[in-house]
Amino acid sequence: MKTQVIIKQCVYQNRSFISCQFAPNQDIERSLKVDMLAFKPPGQEVYLIDYTPSNYTFLFELLEGIADVDTRFFNEAKNLRTSGLYSLGAKNEAECMLSFKASVLMLPVHYQLKPYIWLKCSTKSLFFDIKNQGLYDVLSDENQLLLHFDVVRIKQVVRALYQSVFFKRSTDLILKDIDLIKFFMDQQNIHLGLPCPPKEYLSAMLMEGKSMNTISTYYNLMLRFIVYNKRKGIINIDDLTVDQLRDYHLRMHQEEQCSFSKVNQSINAVKYYYAKILKRESIDLSIQRPAKQKQLPKVIPKVELQNILNCVDNSKHKCMLFLLYSSGLRIGELLNLRLTDIKRNEMQIIIKSGKGRKDRNVILSKKALSLLETYYMCYKPKLWLFEGQYGGRYSATSVSNVFKKAQKKAGVVGRYTPHCLRHSFATHLLDEGIDLRYIQVLLGHSSSKTTEIYTHVSNRDLSKIKSPGDLLEL
Repeated sequence: MKTQVIIKQCVYQNRSFISCQFAPNQDIERSLKVDMLAFKPPGQEVYLIDYTPSNYTFLFELLEGIADVDTRFFNEAKNLRTSGLYSLGAKNEAECMLSFKASVLMLPVHYQLKPYIWLKCSTKSLFFDIKNQGLYDVLSDENQLLLHFDVVRIKQVVRALYQSVFFKRSTDLILKDIDLIKFFMDQQNIHLGLPCPPKEYLSAMLMEGKSMNTISTYYNLMLRFIVYNKRKGIINIDDLTVDQLRDYHLRMHQEEQCSFSKVNQSINAVKYYYAKILKRESIDLSIQRPAKQKQLPKVIPKVELQNILNCVDNSKHKCMLFLLYSSGLRIGELLNLRLTDIKRNEMQIIIKSGKGRKDRNVILSKKALSLLETYYMCYKPKLWLFEGQYGGRYSATSVSNVFKKAQKKAGVVGRYTPHCLRHSFATHLLDEGIDLRYIQVLLGHSSSKTTEIYTHVSNRDLSKIKSPGDLLEL
């Protein structure tokens, strides 16, 4: 009988984690420690893993075959009670515990061809409470509480409920109001009694047009930096020296075993604060950066790739995965496609504001066009090429789940992700003899050096090289 692993969401030291609780099992413990960098906090009987969509997906793949994963309680987030965990200025631990018994997920939807926000309540009592208070605009045919997509109206509802209800924002809900963006970023930190980065820090990034992924990453890493210094008794971080900044990032790498990528991102986030907000550009903020790990892109062999795609029965799902491969798209580029971006006469797809806010054209294969026509006749999308169940853009997490399910059904072994379809596109083109410069344009790379990494995984030239061992007579 397999060991049961119960996974939940939790908050520890102001960071979101996935907690894994199970009966003693050395194989599971070893896998979590080595492959997931899981750790066991003092005084706790659970293992914690950084809560990211990729980690959540990989956890299932890791435990497959050695454990039964129980996700029934996953959405019941809690804070771990650990000695000293909340000693950051709050009066007592009880005041810092999240007292929310219910949450509201805000999802963008279309109802009767108009945009709304669906207030998806975690409990029935909260549903009727919001309904009785009139904190909604439309009650849909599916008994959904809908809110007009209006900043003033959203703020009104948030002000009425935020002290007793935890608000969650769907990644598809694009907000342009700085106060609302900061509220969603700070909500949990405020209730934990933690300091928050200043509003100017967020404003500067928004004014520069940084992507929301970059903004979220910088903001959370800056929060981490502020909390660390407050624990050391440093309230004002504005006067820290370069040596103190260097020591902090050295500790991240050596003691906390953070990845090279995360340390580099933290350096950028902290430097941005001192250079852009404090205008301390005259001070040398250069910090020795760790060498970037050079990893070859993971390429799915053609036979296995075909098996994965053939195991997808749903026309929408197959169309999404096939476009990622046949056009070399990033997931974000795929989900941002509108119906008008498909140019069937030119057999091209227009990518608008891709990575680096650059536009480009990519190829549209004949098979992809055929799949698109079949998909359109079945689903009739209205605005976005791929829409969710309730309208709005399809989510990246759902694409990842579709891919993992197809990979499992096809019996393909390997730690692949949907982004590997893009890697496979580039490598297979190179195998076919397509010039690297054209591949660079199709992928949207600014530098040819980025594209050259695919030469290390291509089989085109390697097959022509004879091993010196074959020249020996044995």
